[in-house]
Amino acid sequence: MQDTNWSQIEWELLSEEIELSPPWKADHFFNTFRLDMDGIYKIQIWRDEEYMLRAKLIGNCVITDQGDEGALERGVIVQSDLKGVWDYSYSAKLIQCFPELATTNYLLQEDRTAVECTMGISHIKVKPHKSLPKQKRESLVEWCLNAPTSTVLYVDSTERKVKTKLQKKRDMCEDSYIPNRQSQNSRDTVYIAFEKTGCYISQVPEQYEPRWSGKLSIEYRKKFGYVPDKKTREAVRELAGFLMGRDLKLIGRTEYSKSGFAIRAMAQNPQSVNIVKVCRLCNQEIVPVHIYGNESLNFKETMEQLLPRYLHSDMRDVIQKTLPLYWSSFVLYVDNAIPVIASAIETLQKAWFALEENESVSVYYPKTKFRELKKDLIAIIDEKLEEGPYKNAVRNKVDQLNQMSVRDKNESFFAQLGITYGEREIQAIRMRNVFAHGDTNGKTDAGNMIEAIKVLQLLYAKSVLKLLGYEGEYIDWCDGGTRKTVY
Repeated sequence: MQDTNWSQIEWELLSEEIELSPPWKADHFFNTFRLDMDGIYKIQIWRDEEYMLRAKLIGNCVITDQGDEGALERGVIVQSDLKGVWDYSYSAKLIQCFPELATTNYLLQEDRTAVECTMGISHIKVKPHKSLPKQKRESLVEWCLNAPTSTVLYVDSTERKVKTKLQKKRDMCEDSYIPNRQSQNSRDTVYIAFEKTGCYISQVPEQYEPRWSGKLSIEYRKKFGYVPDKKTREAVRELAGFLMGRDLKLIGRTEYSKSGFAIRAMAQNPQSVNIVKVCRLCNQEIVPVHIYGNESLNFKETMEQLLPRYLHSDMRDVIQKTLPLYWSSFVLYVDNAIPVIASAIETLQKAWFALEENESVSVYYPKTKFRELKKDLIAIIDEKLEEGPYKNAVRNKVDQLNQMSVRDKNESFFAQLGITYGEREIQAIRMRNVFAHGDTNGKTDAGNMIEAIKVLQLLYAKSVLKLLGYEGEYIDWCDGGTRKTVY
């Protein structure tokens, strides 16, 4: 459909360039940079080609020469906050601004110095001006990059209608015309129910920038039950991205009143290096949610099955911690990717063994039984070894005798989860050891390394599924994309 200024309803705050006006409020950064903010008459804010936040201060400023007094040390970057007014109705706060380039041009005829200063920004927060009546939040929408472009996982439709009206008033008559009506129906939404509330996950129309990335929104409404807290929303985004096979990148959120008025908004930089490359990767799909005709394992049902378990899982924090390592392994060079994804598996494993109900499977013999044996072993050491600088060190190592080796721990961990740990997986773990100790000596080639990465990524993904109690089909990337079953 033709864009008729619905961009801040259909997409994030900075879908278009915005402009701030005074009065300003700034702290030490601008004083240190020797800018007189009273001379600035506007600040332009936009997204660059990698969707990073950018700003430009434009005005007539006097940059005074204060000598070395208050000067920064070489190499120091000062970050600061700046407040201004947007669209006469909102106050905007630019957070962690840092200067990049300032240019001055003295205009002799006008006897003034024109200044432009470009800045990088961490994020922007916008809220209605204090003079406006307060409105209650009815809904909250999060905006994400790196969404799948496939519509298969969306099972609900959105109908959009746009009507334009022209009125002509003259002395003798008044006419009304409705010259243009548009209607569009597209399957681009799925409703996910959880914890006595729910959310819409929807595709954002492709007409909005950036064109190099799929975009989606996650919408929460009081009408669905309640708007969940930040930690719950993070879990929804993490699990949705994991099942979609995409590392969803949050770039903003908008809060709306019941009348559809935007009462608060936030825009931030995508948390990724080389975001364009990341967004152009293929789906890394572990559960076949994109497959046509797959009614029993579609995205909606799998999300609604696993999300409550993820929200209440003892392993949630460690999964959240290791997911960025998992996604990074698809982007890094192979020699870096192998240790990174192996580290994610080891972190999962360590946290799982630390759970009280799993402590018994991380040792060879029950602790009570080994405790009796330990007394006998220490007695033998005390009797047979002479006093010396290393006797206590030997005594202290007795506890380690009952601790499983790394290989045995791997076998125990995957066996308890019900995941096959055969020769293919053992060789992939060994490949990690080669890189960890920094001695390849020609023992590896590109084909073996790429295969090892796939195996380790699959091990991690299957571990997460099993930790969440998933039973059903998965895609084996190491076996030509064969669909297999997790029991």
